[in-house]
Amino acid sequence: MVSQISNITKGNLKEVFDVHYESLVMYANRFLSSKDVCEDLAQDFFVNIWEKDLLFPDNISLKVYLYKLDVNTIIILMNYFFMQNYDVLF
Repeated sequence: MVSQISNITKGNLKEVFDVHYESLVMYANRFLSSKDVCEDLAQDFFVNIWEKDLLFPDNISLKVYLYKLDVNTIIILMNYFFMQNYDVLF
């Protein structure tokens, strides 16, 4: 179980992905209507963790990071598409 992992590393990132991926997609989907875009965002977050070799001491730190990243990315996307006069995502 992820809540029992004392240190989230590259070795157990797949397990962490399996636990958090769907909830991140659903959270993003509250703001963006395109589920495909939401899925891409969630995948990108984990790629970012992998590439930057980010480590988290516990599951709570990871969840805070992921949801904060989710919100910030959604805001950036919404601003970009608003400025471009696109309404396909909302």
